[in-house]
Amino acid sequence: MIGMKKKHYDFGIVGVWMGCNYGSVATYYALNQIVTSFGKSVLMIDKPVIVSDDVELSHNHSRRFANEHYNISKQYRLEDFGQLNELCDGFIIGSDQVWNYGISKHTRKMMYLDFASDEKKKIAYAASFGHGVDFAPEDERIRISKLMARFDGISVRESDGVRLCEEYYGIRAVQVLDPVFLLETRYWEELVKKSDKAEKEKYLFTYILDPTDEKRAAIQHVAGKLGNLKIVNILDGLPWLFSKNEKLMNLPNCVRDAQVEDWLCLIRNAEYVITDSCHGASFALIFGKPFMAIVNRRRGYSRFASLSKLLKFEDRLVTDINQVFSNDKLLDPIDYSVINKILDSERKRSLDWLKSCILSDKLSSEDLLLKNYINEQERQLNLDVLKRFSANPDVMKIKILATLLRDYGVKDVVLSPGGRDAPLVRIFENNQKYFRLHRITDERSAAYFGLGIAAQSRTPVACVCTSGTAVSNYLPAVTEAFYTGVPLIVITADRYRVYHSQGEDQTITQDGVFASVVKKSFTVPEGTGFNVEYQTRRDISDCILEATHNGFGPVHINIAIGNISAGSTIPVRFWQIQQNAVKPHIMRAGAQDPKNVLGRWVTALRRSERILVIYGQNPVPTAEQQKNIEKFASKYNCVFLTDHISNLHIPEALQTYRMLLGVTQAEFDEKLTPDIVITVGGKSLMNDPVTGKLRHGLQTVRHWSVNPSGSIRDTYFRLTSVIEMSQDRFFEYFSEYAGNIENNRRYFNVWNDMNESVNKTPQKVSSFNSLYVQSRFLPSIPDNSLLHLGVGLTFIDCRRFSISKTVEVFCNMGTNGIDGCTSTFMGQCAAAMGKKCFLMVGDLSFFYDMNSIWNKELGSNIRILLVNNNGSGLLRGHKLKGISSVHNTSAKGWVESTGFTYISASSKDEFEQKLEYFVSDRVDKSLFFEVFCS
Repeated sequence: MIGMKKKHYDFGIVGVWMGCNYGSVATYYALNQIVTSFGKSVLMIDKPVIVSDDVELSHNHSRRFANEHYNISKQYRLEDFGQLNELCDGFIIGSDQVWNYGISKHTRKMMYLDFASDEKKKIAYAASFGHGVDFAPEDERIRISKLMARFDGISVRESDGVRLCEEYYGIRAVQVLDPVFLLETRYWEELVKKSDKAEKEKYLFTYILDPTDEKRAAIQHVAGKLGNLKIVNILDGLPWLFSKNEKLMNLPNCVRDAQVEDWLCLIRNAEYVITDSCHGASFALIFGKPFMAIVNRRRGYSRFASLSKLLKFEDRLVTDINQVFSNDKLLDPIDYSVINKILDSERKRSLDWLKSCILSDKLSSEDLLLKNYINEQERQLNLDVLKRFSANPDVMKIKILATLLRDYGVKDVVLSPGGRDAPLVRIFENNQKYFRLHRITDERSAAYFGLGIAAQSRTPVACVCTSGTAVSNYLPAVTEAFYTGVPLIVITADRYRVYHSQGEDQTITQDGVFASVVKKSFTVPEGTGFNVEYQTRRDISDCILEATHNGFGPVHINIAIGNISAGSTIPVRFWQIQQNAVKPHIMRAGAQDPKNVLGRWVTALRRSERILVIYGQNPVPTAEQQKNIEKFASKYNCVFLTDHISNLHIPEALQTYRMLLGVTQAEFDEKLTPDIVITVGGKSLMNDPVTGKLRHGLQTVRHWSVNPSGSIRDTYFRLTSVIEMSQDRFFEYFSEYAGNIENNRRYFNVWNDMNESVNKTPQKVSSFNSLYVQSRFLPSIPDNSLLHLGVGLTFIDCRRFSISKTVEVFCNMGTNGIDGCTSTFMGQCAAAMGKKCFLMVGDLSFFYDMNSIWNKELGSNIRILLVNNNGSGLLRGHKLKGISSVHNTSAKGWVESTGFTYISASSKDEFEQKLEYFVSDRVDKSLFFEVFCS
């Protein structure tokens, strides 16, 4: 039935019916059939053309099914969707996660029928946000709310959807059943007959979207309990992921190229069903099968919770995989008389609602406002006012502050009156379900009052005041809290810096006003943009955490507010802080914490399939350290990323500089992105390409920073945990409590295969330049030597070439300054008289630090290789003389005057000849090798 048989249709159905997802295919088939049964003609609106190679617009199982069953529109570009108004009298946005902003944002506002003319009927049937939270930004919610208000009927699939519509959009919605439950079972039975996948023997059927070792073990356990049933599996419907998921599933009988009819057939005829899909569970219910549903939180828990609560099968939900092994009641028969009775009632109610919307007259604009908006205030919203409010950077920062206080468990807030702090007071008064508010007029007394609560409860208390001398009145109580060890969080409103020291009313210098009596102080940055928002989240988190870190005490958060009337006329719901936590929500754990606390992190590692350990600058590990690191690497599903200054060589460690330089962000996100990235040791060599890949990659990455100070170091803008312990203790502890697991090496193999594909082609350098010098020198360094890398082009390019694993490598990576690498090297030589010590340094770094070799004791172990480019090679691309510091200087005179033996080279042949001598055992004095190259 591909194509449009008619020139005009009663309804166009918009949604994700073309997605390679068995549940979505079934959902839209049901919706199409139901609307058609009401006597209405239906056109299925095809996916907009956004990218030229979209696989969902090509031949696949969902497209094949659609071609057989639907009238399908032509494929429009998003900007041309308005042409559909000429084809359809009304539009229905269908079920599944059409209102999940992470999905809908890619199609602008199509999922809210923005293209549909006002006179067209618009219905949402069983739309879903996918999760119990809404991911849309505040400014987007304003526009979406206006679009929702145009609908003749709004229904959602989950109870959370009703709440989200009301809480964030001010819109009424009703909960209805997924369309798959509306269709009589005979329709599904007809589709089942079209499958040729019927099994001849009894079997356990699994529909697993995200295979893991734990799920496989649970499936095998259940199959054994049920008499060693044969196991038949269908995986995620995305054909291009089949091979990967089949490998992860690691079970026989994974059905390749499964059609939706096969999926239905195998559920229909199974003895038992195990699934981590809500639609998998739905069809187990439809066909009356015994089943268990493994909650798939990553894809959304809300739908599982809502459906199971409605149909009374909570006892079939598995929220912890260990339940499968300990709870045999999961295998008991299900009393479908109760479920079917509820289904019959809910089916009738849902069908009546949809039929009423479809067959009733189109509502007027005024009637739509009355029907959809929850109250009069919502109907009178001024969109421009809301947009300005949503875009107000001060409001954004205030919301971040309040959300983080809630998420870190701060309950008590002491408020004092004023003008500048009015928006701060408003955010707390409009979110009283999260906070206990105490209104104390006098700031001096208010701070002491907060101190009393905190001293008694031993939990942080927030105190909020206005600007000016009101802040000064906090000082006595803050001082007392500092010396008594009481966790106060002092929040002061301020004026913008432009008014400071200009005679402005009620303005004093508040930044650092409590500096000597607080553990940490932070003034929220002014302005807008990602960096401002990110720093606000990070540093407010740091302050709140510091109030109880290594002893209790006060902290200070100072925030400038421009317009104190911002949001004073805005509906309360726009001041509501989000249900979901601000990201990143940073936690801290350490060696001082009991096992049951640290067990949370151990469990997270045990369950993770993709752990990336970035092992920064370190000395060569001792035998004991090496043993603990190797044990950790052998236990968890990890790969270690190192470079030369890591000084770590274990089977799971890779140096990936060249590979990562050539990998696109999309490739990294798809193939290499970790679940958890762990940083240990010092910094990596400058311009580490993994930094950019993680910063610009998926938001789902969790970064754990392991450092003994417990300080907040968010290198990749993804910090979620600070593990306050030494790296030695970290590897020892997490290895000790890992349990009986081992690294399956799947994640490592992905990295290793991509890395080897690059490294099998050696880096070739033909021109005589600094890169050529490194390509010849680094691999020739004798075993058991020490190598110091100079700062600049030297340490940037050295990662392209191999160095003996027995060579200890060092670099002044703390600040990357060029001012002391030779001096540092000379100190190392004095402490390592028994080994050859090599320094590779650029000309600017050496000449900046010339005094380093003067008046020092010289030994035969000292070898310095100076690569003289006559200026900064690293910065030459700027083409600025003041930056690249072009010169025409040689080190010869100075070097010889200090007692070094001096040799030089200006060509490949000369360099090759003298390099052999430079690294040999024949040298009996301190040796300086200057190489002149471009």
